[in-house]
Amino acid sequence: MRVLNLLTSGEAGGIESLCRDIGINSEYENGFCFLFSEGAIYDQMNELGLKTYSLAGAKNKLSKFSIKKLRLLSKIARDYDIICVHHGEPFLKLYGMLVKLITGKKMVTVAHSCFDRRFFFPNNKIKFHFAHLIFALGLNYSDLIIFVSNAGKEAYEKEFGLKNKRKAVVYNGISTDKLLRGRDNVVPVTKPYKITYIGRLKNVKGVDYLIRAIARIKNDYPISVSIVGDGPERDNLEELSNDIGVRDIVSFEGRHTDVIPFLENTSVFVYPSVWKEVFGISLVEAMAFGIPCVASDVGGIPEVVHDGKTGFLTSEANDEALAEALRHALDILDDEKLLEKISQDAKKKAADFSITNTCKRLKEEYSGVVVG
Repeated sequence: MRVLNLLTSGEAGGIESLCRDIGINSEYENGFCFLFSEGAIYDQMNELGLKTYSLAGAKNKLSKFSIKKLRLLSKIARDYDIICVHHGEPFLKLYGMLVKLITGKKMVTVAHSCFDRRFFFPNNKIKFHFAHLIFALGLNYSDLIIFVSNAGKEAYEKEFGLKNKRKAVVYNGISTDKLLRGRDNVVPVTKPYKITYIGRLKNVKGVDYLIRAIARIKNDYPISVSIVGDGPERDNLEELSNDIGVRDIVSFEGRHTDVIPFLENTSVFVYPSVWKEVFGISLVEAMAFGIPCVASDVGGIPEVVHDGKTGFLTSEANDEALAEALRHALDILDDEKLLEKISQDAKKKAADFSITNTCKRLKEEYSGVVVG
C-alpha cells in the first residue's frame, strides 16, 4: 500500500512534524508532496531518506492554481494507491479532488482542526464562501475522512452533515523518542519555577492571556516563563510583556525543532488556546515528561488533559481564569506526593497517544479504503 500525502508547505509545524513521524514509523509506504513551499521539515525528511516531492517552483504568478502543477501532481499520484490531503488550504483540497478525478485514485481527507466559523476567513466573505464550498466538495468527494479527535468529528458533522461518509477518529501521536526520554523525567521543583508554552504565536493561541495571567501571579510565586515558537503575533506579545511589566521573567525563545531540552526544564506547561483546538500535540509531549498541564477547556483538549488528574482546565478563556488554574498547578509543586501522582498519570495518558498507535490505526483505515 502506497500513500501520497499532500501538504502546502514543509515548514516546522504540528501537521508537518506528524507527517514526518508517520513516514519514519509506518509499515506502509509514504510519499510527501509539498505544493507551495519547502522548509525545515521538508529538509529533515530528505535527510531521513523519506520520499519527498516539491512542486513549489511550478506555480502561476497570478494565482495558487497551476495547470503545470496539476499535471506534475497527477503524474506523481499514479504511482500511489491513496491521495491523502492534510492541510486546510482550499487550493490544496482542490488539487486533491482534481487529481482523484484524473487518476481514479482513492482520496482521504484528514481534518486537523475543529471547524469554527469565527476563525474561518472572518474578514473576507468571498474567501469564506469559496473555501467553505471547496471544503464541502472535498469532504463529500473523499473516500474516507479522518478526524484527529472526537471534537473535530462532531464539529465537521455539525457544519457539513457528512451522514453517509466513511469516517474515522485517529488520534495524533508523538514520537517514540519523546516517550522514552520522558519516561524517567522528574519535574523540576527548583525555584524559580519554569512555566513553558510551545506553539505558534497566533492570536487564536491565547498567549496574550498567558502573559496577562503571569502579571497577576508574578508577585505570589517565584516564576520564569519560556515562550517557544514564532508567528505573526510575536512582536505584539513582546510589546505586551514590556507594557505590563513582565518582560524580565518572560523570554521569547523562537522556533525550535527539538523541544525536549525545554520540556526537561519545565515545571508547568501551559496551552491557553482560545479557539476549538482539535487536539494539542504539544500537550501530549509535555504529559510524556510528566509535566502538569494547564489548558483551555475547548475542542479536543479535554480528550487529552483530564482536569484535576493530569492537569487543569480553564472553563473560561480569559487571563483571570488562566491565572487561577496556574495557581493550582504551581501549588502542587510543593506537594511531593500529589505531584508524583499527577506526573505518573500524565505519562500513562501520553503513552496512549504514541506514533506507533497512530500508524497502526492509519494502516487499518487505509487498508479498508483500498480493499473497499
